[in-house]
Amino acid sequence: MNIIVGHVLVLKLPFANGAPCFSKRPFLVIDKKDQTLDLLNISSTKGKERKLLFPSNLRIKKFYPPLDNPSFIKMDELYTIDNFDELHKSLYKNRPPIITEEVNRIISEYSKYRFENEVTSVKYLELQVKNENAL
Repeated sequence: MNIIVGHVLVLKLPFANGAPCFSKRPFLVIDKKDQTLDLLNISSTKGKERKLLFPSNLRIKKFYPPLDNPSFIKMDELYTIDNFDELHKSLYKNRPPIITEEVNRIISEYSKYRFENEVTSVKYLELQVKNENAL
């Protein structure tokens, strides 16, 4: 299966600040280039409703499908990973992408945020992603 913009991948990647991550978490694909994917971290709003007040966080209005619970995007960290065939195994519950209109809204809001704020960007190579996720 081909990964497209709007898909949600569940991956274990080190946090953008360099701290290790010990469990898998969802990421929204916001851009696909020839060899890479750009991802934004997704977090459930459950118990973290106050975090929606942070300017760096954006509520996903139309989260289902693919997500089960109300969630938000963290716009202050961009994850770029190599695109490779085995990534399809990381699709969130093998569900379709977030609907196009919602993805376009998220990308637009992210672009505005990035223009006005500092975004931490990290890149993870194929081998690292494979090793962290047993792909």
